[in-house]
Amino acid sequence: MRNPSRWSWGMAALVLGLGACGGNGLGQGGTGGFGTGGFPSETGGSYGYAGYRGTGGIPGTGGFPEGTGGFPQGTGGFPQGTGGFPEGTGGVPGTGGSTGTGGFPGGPLFPDGGSCSSPSRGPLSTADSPRPFGWTFTAGNPATGNRPSGAAGSSGAADAGTGPASCVEVPAAYPGFSCVGSTALRSTASGPLIVFADGSQLAWDGTLPAALIPSAAAAVDVDYERKTTVVCSVCGAYTTNTLVLRDPASGRVIFYDQQGDVLPALSDATVADIFGVPATALQTCTYQASAGCYRFLRSEYDHQLATSPPQNVADATLTAVTTPNGNFEVIWASSYESYIQREADCLDGPGVANDAGFVATRTSP
Repeated sequence: MRNPSRWSWGMAALVLGLGACGGNGLGQGGTGGFGTGGFPSETGGSYGYAGYRGTGGIPGTGGFPEGTGGFPQGTGGFPQGTGGFPEGTGGVPGTGGSTGTGGFPGGPLFPDGGSCSSPSRGPLSTADSPRPFGWTFTAGNPATGNRPSGAAGSSGAADAGTGPASCVEVPAAYPGFSCVGSTALRSTASGPLIVFADGSQLAWDGTLPAALIPSAAAAVDVDYERKTTVVCSVCGAYTTNTLVLRDPASGRVIFYDQQGDVLPALSDATVADIFGVPATALQTCTYQASAGCYRFLRSEYDHQLATSPPQNVADATLTAVTTPNGNFEVIWASSYESYIQREADCLDGPGVANDAGFVATRTSP
């Protein structure tokens, strides 16, 4: 048996080379076949020139999940996108959100990316600082245990109870406090001061705009709650504060303040209690955000009070409004977090926060 000549070896190499690069279909590959951005991402695939599937296939540039702009990423969004999967230009179902090219995830909740009206961004995670509460609480000698009947605090419902305002300690991993009753709203050089019968105090700390300072009063009904919630053993806790002051004679709210990293949105009943009219939430924007182990979408909202004519309260922006219950200065932050996804192999970290800070002060009458 004769050995192949150098010419034979050369021709064989040429044929194999052409097959591997796909030039004339002699082999099984093809330039761009599996290809850049193809499946699974190597040059030269099967079925001749241009191979399978080529530039822009699965899961390469612009596909799923890599790329820019989609969710979790990808130009053109999920599942479609330029050169993506299955193919086609345009996301689901539209640009910047739910109805344009490149958005995620679709539906009437996210009409588009929008333009946020808030001048600042509230907390994204439970490790972030919340919007300012405006008051500093100092515990005196609060009692421990249950309150007398009719004097139980109620997390902002402003059930001030009866008798002089005093505080009790709420047992927990991080003890909280509940202070209810009637007391004076004093005026001092540094701002308003509330002194409870047990020696506890709430002092204005200047972190809120001066327009929100409530006027001094000989008597106000007070409902204050401070609560701390543990997130996990290694990622700390977050604290929420709620303070409601009412006019004892009319029962109307003269000051309402809630701040923290995780708070419920104001209920319709609470809004009507404060202003005397309901309000409608108006979505302004939606964007991708992350916190600790999580990725999610945040939507932010303005609110329109059902006065005549209607009045708009821009998100997290100091606004003066005239309502059936009086004239108010308001800062109303509002957000909704959705499509929350935990990152793989991420076990501990802060939780997802919302931006539900609210403060309203009745300025007159």
